[in-house]
Amino acid sequence: MNRKWWERQKKRARNSTYRENSHRSETPSQYFIRKLDLLNVAFELDNLEIISEIMNGVPDSWETILNTEMYQNPYELQSSIRYHEETLLGLATPRRFTSYNASAELEEGETEDEYSPVGTSTPSARVHLVGASSKFPEPQFPKDDSNITQKGLTPKAKGARPCRHCGSELHWDRECKHHNKGMRNARTRLAHADADLLNAIDEYDALYY
Repeated sequence: MNRKWWERQKKRARNSTYRENSHRSETPSQYFIRKLDLLNVAFELDNLEIISEIMNGVPDSWETILNTEMYQNPYELQSSIRYHEETLLGLATPRRFTSYNASAELEEGETEDEYSPVGTSTPSARVHLVGASSKFPEPQFPKDDSNITQKGLTPKAKGARPCRHCGSELHWDRECKHHNKGMRNARTRLAHADADLLNAIDEYDALYY
């Protein structure tokens, strides 16, 4: 189960593209952040590999604006995307990519509902916060309620668990200033996680995205 979950995360990260079906209205900067988060969870890549993976998911026309040979790390690419944001938004509609289909990865005896994003399966009564699991350790960092989500509704408003890094109900895991360090610390634990914890992570990520 753990191996299959990791393989799904890797495929999800590699296949993620700009303005794919579930992100039709995202900006170039939002795509960069989303793709980088997915890559950081699934892989340990060097700077040039990250830049390459991010650019693999964008329209070919972006390459007329962004010269990737100039960037030494992903954050230089991010700065360039921000600088050219309006120009990139005005370029041609992205080429179509084949979306990752989780059901294609299911083994005999598994059901698609187990991996479906929140809102795509039959509604049922919730008795716990979305993404909550007793298997998560206590937050490693001080609670930071000064950091309020930029995505609209907070985890609290959406019925999701608090940030697992600092325990705040006002921002999502990926928005926490401790996210990168927290994920580095969590990789070993996730490699040995059981099905319940992995499903809780998938549930929370689906609500975030």
